[in-house]
Amino acid sequence: MFMAGDYIQERFPNGLQIQLKEIHTAPIISHWIWYRIGSRHEQLGATGISHWVEHMQFKGTPRFPAGTLDKSISRTGGIPSHSGKDPVAHILWLRHERPDVYRAAHAFLEPCDYLNARLTGRQVASYDSIVAHWLTDNRDLNAVRYDPQMLEWCGLTERQLPPLLPKRKPPGRRT
Repeated sequence: MFMAGDYIQERFPNGLQIQLKEIHTAPIISHWIWYRIGSRHEQLGATGISHWVEHMQFKGTPRFPAGTLDKSISRTGGIPSHSGKDPVAHILWLRHERPDVYRAAHAFLEPCDYLNARLTGRQVASYDSIVAHWLTDNRDLNAVRYDPQMLEWCGLTERQLPPLLPKRKPPGRRT
């Protein structure tokens, strides 16, 4: 094992190489897998192995059985990025690193929703401002709602987030 910059790298006897980079900005784990094999490495008559390996990644785990992530993506329209810049990563960072601030928060608002709250006195979110949380069922754009399964996975409750406004409905009158 050796350190390569910020990374820990190790190569196992079977050729498997791992690289680890710890980033402590949010209480989440992200992992990526790259296989240095593809159809160009296969021999005629024995093709399809690399495609099979790709499918083995999606067989599921006891907590997230096969198909769970596919269903989540179809409900929310996507998944959080690996950047840690999505709003849920910020909320979970607060819960882990600043529990006092997390507990004291009445609701977690996006900057545009905060500005609307300051102008109108109402803490609400538009469908557009909440979509990056990946916590809403977006299959019917006329009735976007928080998805209970996604909230549970993140350890959040609906009352910690602002009520959702139907599209094209203003948050209120300026006070």
